[in-house]
Amino acid sequence: YEMRAVIEGLAFRKAAEHFTAAAKTRGERLLAAGREAVVKGSVAEMIAADMAFHTFIYELAGNPLIAPAMEAQWVNAQRVMGSVLLSADKPRDIWDEHEAMFNLVASGDGQRAEQAARKHLEEAADFMIERMGDQCVNIAKLIPLSGHEPPVRRDVLQALAKMGACARSEVAQCKAAFAA
Repeated sequence: YEMRAVIEGLAFRKAAEHFTAAAKTRGERLLAAGREAVVKGSVAEMIAADMAFHTFIYELAGNPLIAPAMEAQWVNAQRVMGSVLLSADKPRDIWDEHEAMFNLVASGDGQRAEQAARKHLEEAADFMIERMGDQCVNIAKLIPLSGHEPPVRRDVLQALAKMGACARSEVAQCKAAFAA
């Protein structure tokens, strides 16, 4: 998500420089579709709407290198988003943030649009890491480490528990957990 935040920050800044009346109409439709996907609770539609909104911004930015640079990022992001959304009691509602970023683009304030996009993605990364860590801890709790499980399963469960701890801790603590 760090790479994504930098590239998308650029995309939002450049999109503000190329905003048009047609872009306003299209952007508003994409925001409405995103909100509708959340109401439906369809994970596939939520991911598709998010991708459509961001792809729209890449196109609006006018830099032909942004979309190809983001393709690999989206492959990984879709997997993580899908996993988190499928397990979430209440998904993080990103559409107010998307609307705020869109409004900054529409106002022509590229600098603030870039800052908002970076913040949005940094917060999304934190949210995903926290949720993935919770998932790892919950999986690790499913089978007690009593010594009666096959060794491979025990190792996997220990690794999952450590991953969960690492998702919510500092890098030094994470390295210490894997060194133990």
